[in-house]
This record gives sequence, C-alpha cells and structure tokens, in this order.
Amino acid sequence: MITAHDTVLQVLEKHPETKPVFDRYGKRLGVCLTCRALFNTLEEAAQANGIPLEDFLADLNEAVARRSTVRPHAPECTQ
Repeated sequence: MITAHDTVLQVLEKHPETKPVFDRYGKRLGVCLTCRALFNTLEEAAQANGIPLEDFLADLNEAVARRSTVRPHAPECTQ
C-alpha cells in the first residue's frame, strides 16, 4: 500500500503503473510533478502543490489495485 511517507521516486520505482496518475495531477497543475517532487514524500508533494492528500493516495493506490487485477492476455490460437 502506498502511504504519505513514500517518496515519489519510491512509488514510481515500485509501481510504474502510477506514472499516469502523477502525469494527470501534474497536467492539472501545469507542472511536471515527477520532476518537481521526485525526492519528496507524497505528503510533501501534495502539500507543496495544493493537492488533497487523501485523493492523491486513493488514486495512486487504485492504479496499483487495477494493475494487480489485470490478467495477462492469453495469445489467440491461429491454427
């Protein structure tokens, strides 16, 4: 589970599927959030950028949950 004490870098390294979440928040702010706050905790990044922390964490954890429930696509038989 992603927490407020994780850094942006830690989250991206462990859960690359969260990158679109960071991009979406950054786009709303008009900044590259991952560039601007890479070494900050999520709490620090949220506070510095006016992002509601609980929403931010929920969106990041949802991205991880979606990734873990997606099953690999089985190749179709062509014969």
